[in-house]
Amino acid sequence: MTLKTTQSSETYGSTREAAEWVIFEPGLAGGLKGVPERRPLTWTEFKHDDTIFGLVFIRSQYVSGERTSDGRVRPLVELQTKDIGSEILNGLTEAIAIDQEGEAAGMTVEKAFIHDFVRSDDLGWTAEQIWAVEIVGEEKLLTRRAVVVKGKSIESVCACYKRE
Repeated sequence: MTLKTTQSSETYGSTREAAEWVIFEPGLAGGLKGVPERRPLTWTEFKHDDTIFGLVFIRSQYVSGERTSDGRVRPLVELQTKDIGSEILNGLTEAIAIDQEGEAAGMTVEKAFIHDFVRSDDLGWTAEQIWAVEIVGEEKLLTRRAVVVKGKSIESVCACYKRE
């Protein structure tokens, strides 16, 4: 799987308020092309008709991170998914190593993560995701930690994307 990401901002409305957004353009093995997703980072829900997952509703936002005693950063996020168990919760909100170049030495790191909440009303599942640019070993990777819930079934994953 490949994932092309583009990030930008634009102003809107009479207040000329700036809104940031990210576009994810997935490419799948076998030539199956995903549908680009333009996600506003405003926690505003929008509809997306996905090639694989069908009609979904998505909310996305930046979240800050809190620096831990070992210098790693943990997302300061209010999860929408409840009752997932402490092991999965800890995996989703795990403290990570980030590129700290240019970062102030404070305890809070602004816009360290992107948080998504995705729901499929038709298929009855939800997904919660935490994205970050993370240092893994010596490599800088885009990581996506996710938990998917359908009924009593709970699955979690961490995907890593290399920059090309």
